[in-house]
Amino acid sequence: IAMLHGDGPEDLKEICYALAGMMISLAKDGVSYEQGIEMAKEKIADGSAWEKFKEVQRYNNSIGNPNIFLIFHFSPITFHYSLFTIH
Repeated sequence: IAMLHGDGPEDLKEICYALAGMMISLAKDGVSYEQGIEMAKEKIADGSAWEKFKEVQRYNNSIGNPNIFLIFHFSPITFHYSLFTIH
């Protein structure tokens, strides 16, 4: 959560930006990894990443469970997601 506000240790920020850059470059045609990192940094800096997180949480509330988080797991070989419920 801190990272969505641009806070946190530098090594965590570096990892988060690297992952975000890769995901953005894979999702958007014509966007390089480096451009994806810059896009992620812009979204953190302007607050829109935090706003998107809150939007996802509002959606989760609307489907009846405010404690559910959708977590994506990436590795070079596999992609899957998990739903976690916070008790």
